[in-house]
Amino acid sequence: MAPKYRAAFDISQFFDQEAFSDITIKFGSRELCCHKFILCTKSEYFNNICGPGKHFAESGQATIELKEDDEGALQRMFRWLYSFDYEDEASKKLEDQFQFHVDVCTVADKYGFPTLKNEAFKRLMFSIENGDDRALLAIMRNLQQPASEYTDEVREVVRGERNDRLPALLNINEFRAMLERNPGECMEVIDELSFAVRRLSRK
Repeated sequence: MAPKYRAAFDISQFFDQEAFSDITIKFGSRELCCHKFILCTKSEYFNNICGPGKHFAESGQATIELKEDDEGALQRMFRWLYSFDYEDEASKKLEDQFQFHVDVCTVADKYGFPTLKNEAFKRLMFSIENGDDRALLAIMRNLQQPASEYTDEVREVVRGERNDRLPALLNINEFRAMLERNPGECMEVIDELSFAVRRLSRK
């Protein structure tokens, strides 16, 4: 008996293509041709807007406009929806990999794509853990900006990496100056050093 083969349906070819598209997503200066079936099966957010029986679907509207999000991150989110990857050679060359993955993680969470959020968070952790001390300092500066809106999850990863690298970071003048400007973080570092001393004294 001849073996049975099942061809995989590759939807990546339909990314931002008019073929069979039935909805347009607008954000900033960009527009993408999308497919309700793909949106609604992957995201509860979009299913609630344009799924079967929803007012939007019945009204005959064909455009959804997304506002107040990073355009590049939204582009990557929809790219992932069709190809299951949001990175390409251009994105891998971006200098600020931390912010890139944070932005993707943020829009994935907002628009109900948990699988993408988890993937972006894993890549975020990798970029933090494999960056040098100067790169970690740049990330810490980002987190200290008044307008920064990072999740507690992200802050916890950065805090843990900072604590693991304290011996090296304390030899960098920029890190010491950062602690002088931020008493709260300075106390966190003191507490961590105190804990490390107590732990060593028990051995």
